[in-house]
Amino acid sequence: MLDLKSLYVHIPFCDYKCGCCGFYSIPETAESLHRDYLSALQNELKSFDIDEDSLETIYIGGGSPSILSEENLEHLLGIFTEKFSPIEFTIEMNPRQLTRDKLITAELFGVNRLSIGVQSFSEKSLEVLGRKGSRREILNALDAACDSPIENLNIDLIFGLPNQTLEDLEKDLDIALSFEPGHISAYSLVVEQNTPLGKSVESGRLKLPGQQLDRKMYEHLICRLEEEGLYQYEISNFALPDFECLHNWNCWRSEQYIGLGASAGSFYNGRRFTNPADVRGYIAAERNPKRESAALTEKDYAWQTAVLMLRTNRGVCAAEFSDKTGFDFEVLFSAEIEKNINAGLLEKTVSGCRLTPEGFSVADSVSREFVLD
Repeated sequence: MLDLKSLYVHIPFCDYKCGCCGFYSIPETAESLHRDYLSALQNELKSFDIDEDSLETIYIGGGSPSILSEENLEHLLGIFTEKFSPIEFTIEMNPRQLTRDKLITAELFGVNRLSIGVQSFSEKSLEVLGRKGSRREILNALDAACDSPIENLNIDLIFGLPNQTLEDLEKDLDIALSFEPGHISAYSLVVEQNTPLGKSVESGRLKLPGQQLDRKMYEHLICRLEEEGLYQYEISNFALPDFECLHNWNCWRSEQYIGLGASAGSFYNGRRFTNPADVRGYIAAERNPKRESAALTEKDYAWQTAVLMLRTNRGVCAAEFSDKTGFDFEVLFSAEIEKNINAGLLEKTVSGCRLTPEGFSVADSVSREFVLD
């Protein structure tokens, strides 16, 4: 029986492909294909012997889970509530597809956390991202979410967009905060190759903000959100006390998890697994999609644990790191720790080590320093 804390479910369907999207998704609205896919999800779940009592979180992401009809949404949620009673049950929703009826369905089936992919309230920025829909649709969706019994609301935002100014970001924050969300995820734009946005940037048609402006935006949103009581508990995530995303916390603490669905990844029993990025192949495979897998050595797992823990405001707890990996963090990474402390990017804590505010701004660069032979 698998003792794991988190379950991720990938719904790879959208009504169109965003110009900035590098995730596996397909523009497909046929309800019959959706039904077949949900049956395949149910079959894949049956192939795992998951300890019902250990599972703490379920996260349904995409793609756009909200593209499902109400009937298919009931089917999807029922697959999991029939067996599990997680502490946190999250579903992502696209503002274009969010309806009050779907919110009622989600609440009736135990969903207690919504994540709404806003990205920006500026129609100029939405156009740059290749996202359909309007500011009015987003505002209506958030109004409906706020009227829902589901009180735990996350709003996703992206900053560092082509032609975006600091004033544009401030307007996005003003509107997002007016809905009083318990959680905001704010990501610096990552331009994915071979996407329409990526090609526009590569050709010079669109120009990204310089590194200095991007960092100024990041520092500004940290200060603004903290003024509103949403503290930074991870590089890109901000929450009111007790509204942190438990699902993500489990991942950042390097806990085991299973991912269901086409392209979903898993980590358990010392191995990483990835399902094929092929909806129809996934459906045809029934209970046994041909997963790619790779074993982690003890040092691989130690590196993974260190890098993930450093993403959070708590940083690495030396005792927890030792319990999980069997290694002494300060001994294993002594050179890397000393170098980054001297650079002002890491600091010692009572329990271990964490990034400084300056370190958060260049966290990916710090992580690259933590290498093991």
